[in-house]
Amino acid sequence: MVLSSRRNVPSKSTTNNPFVISTRNSDSGYTTQGYVSDGFSADISGGSFAPNIKHFNIERAAYDFLITVTYERLFERFPNLRIASIENGAEFLPDLFRKLTQSKKRLASAGYFKEDPVESFKQHVWINPFWEDDVNEVACGGVSITTTSISS
Repeated sequence: MVLSSRRNVPSKSTTNNPFVISTRNSDSGYTTQGYVSDGFSADISGGSFAPNIKHFNIERAAYDFLITVTYERLFERFPNLRIASIENGAEFLPDLFRKLTQSKKRLASAGYFKEDPVESFKQHVWINPFWEDDVNEVACGGVSITTTSISS
């Protein structure tokens, strides 16, 4: 499958097999504005570990990426595309769905979305939540929960 710009007619896949993109937790590059050291580390050794702003913001990059590909109607243009979100958490999903529903209503008169963006997201995105996320809460939202992780 060849991805083309949104101004061009998207290339059609010659197969019905899904094309999978994986996104995984890492340093998002988002700054903490000096409140704590920037960078990404899971090191809790030394006995001085304490929660900080980085823990609050860890899912933000995944949220931004996943809502953007949905806003850009990537799944409408490339129906065989699937995204596997690995180790990015899942607690952001209720807010993401609320924002997509809001956007669909606001843009209804313009006919921007040909498909319901929430349903499109649920059909095309696989979520591997953090172990401490409430899997039942995520699954009740209709999201596909992966049972295995893709290792790098």
